[in-house]
Amino acid sequence: MFGVGLAELQRAGSLKVRRVLPEDDPLWADAELGLEGPVRLVLGATMTPTGQVLVTGVVEAPLLRECRRCLAPVHVILRPEVALVWTEPGEPGAEVDDDSEGVRLLEVGAGEIDVGEAIREELI
Repeated sequence: MFGVGLAELQRAGSLKVRRVLPEDDPLWADAELGLEGPVRLVLGATMTPTGQVLVTGVVEAPLLRECRRCLAPVHVILRPEVALVWTEPGEPGAEVDDDSEGVRLLEVGAGEIDVGEAIREELI
């Protein structure tokens, strides 16, 4: 688990998060991403005035893929920008369903949010 502490975020207002997750980290188990090296994260976490948590930034993942034309191995660096939102249940806009991409519910009484699982979902 790779989390961001909510108490620290609330005190600071925003946090910069830099993390390197090795390709053999349990977070990637069964993901079949074809990781060729560590995944690098450069993220910013912000607590909004309405109590939502916004995490934005860039994920860099080196992948070994297969060329669609010749089937030769191809080295690719995937650099998706992410924008993730956690909101409290019952707040306006907290209706989270299958179409609510990037929006997650804060667990009642949680001390941190699991950014790792959200990043895993984004890469997959």
